Amino acid sequence: MPDTQLLESGAPAHEAVVAAIHVMEDAPEFNAGRGAALTSDGIAQMDACLMTGDGEVGAVTGVSTVKNPIDAARAVKEQTKHVLFADPTDAEIADWGVATESNEYFITEQRRQSLAEAQSGGDEWEKHGTIGAVARDAEAISPLARPTGGITNQMHGRVGDSPLPGCGTFANSPRWRCPAPASARRSSRWSPPIRCRIVCVSPARTSRMPRRPLWTKSPRIMAMAA
Repeated sequence: MPDTQLLESGAPAHEAVVAAIHVMEDAPEFNAGRGAALTSDGIAQMDACLMTGDGEVGAVTGVSTVKNPIDAARAVKEQTKHVLFADPTDAEIADWGVATESNEYFITEQRRQSLAEAQSGGDEWEKHGTIGAVARDAEAISPLARPTGGITNQMHGRVGDSPLPGCGTFANSPRWRCPAPASARRSSRWSPPIRCRIVCVSPARTSRMPRRPLWTKSPRIMAMAA
């Protein structure tokens, strides 16, 4: 995996979490990037946040053409003086050097079916799917990356908890913080992050990691799916 190889080569942890997120954003099985949940008007509208343990953070919300939303969040953190951009313009995205795709790229047949079911039979069942990745490098730096496609049948312009630093996403070295669940109504109303399960993720399967100490002397990366 490119993420673990980066850590083993001595790269900073944020490079590894971005690489891990790229894999999941590109896989249509996950609710982030390609395969994102669709809004009530049938488009993919995504959020992302990248926060490092020193408190530096960047986030975007409402992006619909950024191929890997985590790249836009990273660009906000590294290339601007701001924290959060809502629906950045095409010119801003181009200035950041972030790759784009048409919105049709993100839409899958499964997501179209989910939207149709939600609009005809109710959408209370479709409140999950956020992904995330956290890593620890040799310098004990622990960044957290968290993109999401939101929830099926959400209203256009909805902002969930994922891009909200200190709420849906929080990192504070030397501790790790997990992303909150995709249903943001509760977590976005209070600041302390809530606990979540940490899992090993592949497009075909998600499984709980065995219980073991989070911290060792070796670098590691963990991926999450709610």
